[in-house]
Amino acid sequence: MLDAIGAGQAPRIGDRDWGDRWRSSPEFANTKEEIVRMKSQRMQEVGSNFKTDEKEYATPLWHQIKIVNWRTHLSFWRSPNYGFTRLFNHVAIALLTGLAYLQLDDSRSSLQYRVFVIFQATVLPALILAQVEPKYDLSRLIFYRESAAKAYKQFPFALSMVLAEIPYSILCAVGFFLPLYYIPGFQSASSRAGYQFFMILITELFSVTLGQMVAALTPSSFISMLLNPFLIIVFALFCGVTIPKSQIPGFWRAWLYQLDPFTRLIGGMVVTELHDRPVRCTPAEFNTFTSPPGQNCGEYMSSFFQNGGAGYLAQNATDMCQYCAYKVGDQFYEPLSFSFDNRWRDLGIFAAFIGSNLLLLFIGSRYLNFNRR
Repeated sequence: MLDAIGAGQAPRIGDRDWGDRWRSSPEFANTKEEIVRMKSQRMQEVGSNFKTDEKEYATPLWHQIKIVNWRTHLSFWRSPNYGFTRLFNHVAIALLTGLAYLQLDDSRSSLQYRVFVIFQATVLPALILAQVEPKYDLSRLIFYRESAAKAYKQFPFALSMVLAEIPYSILCAVGFFLPLYYIPGFQSASSRAGYQFFMILITELFSVTLGQMVAALTPSSFISMLLNPFLIIVFALFCGVTIPKSQIPGFWRAWLYQLDPFTRLIGGMVVTELHDRPVRCTPAEFNTFTSPPGQNCGEYMSSFFQNGGAGYLAQNATDMCQYCAYKVGDQFYEPLSFSFDNRWRDLGIFAAFIGSNLLLLFIGSRYLNFNRR
């Protein structure tokens, strides 16, 4: 064809340009008349009809939610590396922690070890944020492209990302909870173990929604990952374990301690594990001293215990006293300002943080557009 019109290597066939031949042909005139007729006919049809509502999107919101949610679940299912690496990290860290504190006894030092095991739950946000934020950022790039074509709104996209993470969050929570809880020998009663699992599950969901919220409020996963260390350090520093509540400066204790999600996580899990747990000091853990002449250990320490002193004596009737600092686990966590009566309140407040994450996530996805095109 190029050779025939003179655009190739061969000379043009004929003495006139083929474009000129077409523009002066009767076929061209007939084609123009047909186009004018079609436009006129269409304008008459539109003018005779009632005006219909013009919508920004072709499908209703509920239909968008169903289709986008199904597609997002399918996308997660077709990305097995994402789910596997997340589950592997949970199980590996739980196994290492559980084996490091294998079958703890009832000694005084084991009380501290149990708190250390529980504190390992605070590593979950650090693990999850690093995986959720890039996943959200990549999915958002696809959303920007499709939203330009008015395929669906921002809300179905953000909601589908949250819902698609829930099955993997439940699986990872189970994989993290079982080794972390039963290998160290935590309380197996259903009222205790069930509560602890709910706290781990809420931690998982909180971490996922936190990561998605941070990703929605930042232009890229690179920026959001720079914020992660700051968030994790603040959460761990002001939760009342690394620094007891009474020793936190008053300004931070008045608001940051109360707003810290880890305060509810650690408080609820510590009191659930240590409440009514008997303490049996090993020989090395006893504080040994002699009672005054004419008094045995029980008589000398009676006023101390009557005034609410913690601990117990191994022998009351002798003058060589062996004192253990704790009798039950409650006496260990009470100086940390934790209370067993508040554990369900702490669980509810911790779950409410998920709601605040979702609110900020939906607002960020709706009003913040980082698309550069």
